[in-house]
Amino acid sequence: MAASSDLAVPRGPISSARPRSLSWLAAAVAALLAAADAAAEPVAELPSLVVTATLTERDLRDAPGSVTVITREDLDATPARDVFDAVREAPGVTVSGVGLSGRRVVNIRGLDSKHVLLLNDGRRVTATDEYIGHSDYGYAWVPLTDVERIEIVRGPLSALYGTDAMGGVINVITRPVGEDWRGAVRVLGGLTDHGRGGDEYQLGASVSGPLLDERLGLKFSALSARVDDTALKSDPSLTEVEGKDVLAATGSLTFVPVPGHRIEIGALGGEEERWRETDHRGGPPIHTSSYDLYRSQYFASYRGEVGPASLALNAYRSRFDAKNRTDDPAVPPTTRQNLLEDIIDGHVTLPILERHLVTVGGEYREETLEHPALAGGEDTADNRALFVQDEWSLLDDLILTLGMRYDDQRFFGSETSPRAYLVYHLGPQWTLRGGYGQGFKAPTLKQLSPEYSFAGAHSFRGNPDLRPEHSDNYELGASYDGGRIAATLTLFRNDIDDLLANLCVENCDSRVGRVFEHINIDRARTQGVESSLALTLPRGVELALDYTYLDARDETNQRRLAGRPRATGAIRVTWDQAPWGLKPQVRAEYTGSQVLYGAGTTRYDLPDYTLVHFNVRKDLARGIEFGLGVENLTDENPLEKSDDFGYSERGRFFYASLQAQFD
Repeated sequence: MAASSDLAVPRGPISSARPRSLSWLAAAVAALLAAADAAAEPVAELPSLVVTATLTERDLRDAPGSVTVITREDLDATPARDVFDAVREAPGVTVSGVGLSGRRVVNIRGLDSKHVLLLNDGRRVTATDEYIGHSDYGYAWVPLTDVERIEIVRGPLSALYGTDAMGGVINVITRPVGEDWRGAVRVLGGLTDHGRGGDEYQLGASVSGPLLDERLGLKFSALSARVDDTALKSDPSLTEVEGKDVLAATGSLTFVPVPGHRIEIGALGGEEERWRETDHRGGPPIHTSSYDLYRSQYFASYRGEVGPASLALNAYRSRFDAKNRTDDPAVPPTTRQNLLEDIIDGHVTLPILERHLVTVGGEYREETLEHPALAGGEDTADNRALFVQDEWSLLDDLILTLGMRYDDQRFFGSETSPRAYLVYHLGPQWTLRGGYGQGFKAPTLKQLSPEYSFAGAHSFRGNPDLRPEHSDNYELGASYDGGRIAATLTLFRNDIDDLLANLCVENCDSRVGRVFEHINIDRARTQGVESSLALTLPRGVELALDYTYLDARDETNQRRLAGRPRATGAIRVTWDQAPWGLKPQVRAEYTGSQVLYGAGTTRYDLPDYTLVHFNVRKDLARGIEFGLGVENLTDENPLEKSDDFGYSERGRFFYASLQAQFD
């Protein structure tokens, strides 16, 4: 059975070792090849069950929402290094640059990363871009060897998850403990061809299995990765794409006291370093600015069945610390920031009157932000919520999902978030779906505080007059699955009141040193069309295409919303039965035109660009696969097309990988 989003992922201590070169790859490759005799047959494809859209297991065709599932097979077929890489080509998902040094975030349907809730086995991943400022720190803490699948729900799920889920949810679901021991190891290393840095290595491993028959199980995974910084082509003394060094590990124990009841306890630990060569707010001195990032999470969960009722309970504490340092005493580091979250959530699901599946649940969440700019050095906000959901099978082929969540927040009082969604199967191949939902997003402690000011490459000021965002969201879609041909088409519209945004108020034409203030845009709208097509052709050829058209408007100022590409698309061609046992794949990503704004009415138009990637895989032995590839085959760099991009993609990159899976 497919893993549930309620399953907990193992967490554990991390090693203090930090390799700094690719020389270790030879030893790792030799160790993997030695494991060939113990390698198992590839894992069979799992049923298309999803859980994120309802908290209950549903067939993908029955899910009340626009859901994309990135399977274990998909992850094995592409050289994705982390969750960010894995989701960036999904329909409706766009990647946006958010400042200097190549940092990027994931957006869904024109709503930025602050509106996209990231979950790890159903538990919230600390939304660091809200607190550290435009960051992508949440995607590289679990090795992909430990991931069973990734579920992406596009559209609001505030009716289940509250704030942060106004744009959608990404749920990373790890591999459960099975009846037998199994594991996976993956190594990857590569070099850029332009001599300006950007070299990379990664080692990820996971193992799980029973310790005491079916009563006690263990999971453990670890990740070590490094990407060197890339020098700016026009000025090699500065950094174009920042470097990063990641160490992370997870571990958990699962205990089954009696059949039908399971308790799991675990922990996550990780540290990451980011660094770049930069100038001081647009002038000398040139110096190295580094961030040390620390993440931990401790959790306990219970899953059980009492008669026809299913019960789930989670309790976990998450902490994220960020510390900046510089190598020049003339440049002061930015202020250290710490975020602590304590969360308890749970729900009960019970079938009622044959055709109703009712879920009732609640959540308590307390956030504490430590920052010297806040009064007393810290501030705390808590949130209490109750929700109810009814999955009503009106007919055998007609399912209506109704939901409502009530949130009570310290600063803004109560919020209600309703949802209604209808799924109708016209036959075994055709499905119609559509619905309405409301979403909301509350400003963070930092955004509200008039004392708060962050001074880094750019500066941000708090604004006590901010209001919560509210959205009304509509979608209507159709899908066809004929086995060898599958296609979807979805129309969507989001009407947003008081959209939170950043307004540049000083030094807006400077490369660094811009000053932003948090504001509300009274009225905004994002609407568009999502489409996908998958074809299974003769001789093992598979073709997949995704295309999204987006019209994102600031209705108050009658102009396009900044940083939202007009169109995005992806194409993937895979040939699994090529000669000599090879499995080549070609992928392309298209990012359409977008706009940015400076002071006053200044507008910057950014051109479109396309990235092309190629990789080929080959089975060396049972369960062991070798891969070669090149990313950004045409060496495309948006920053060279326009200085106004403010971010870049890594240039042409050659890599090799080796993966082993065994029982």
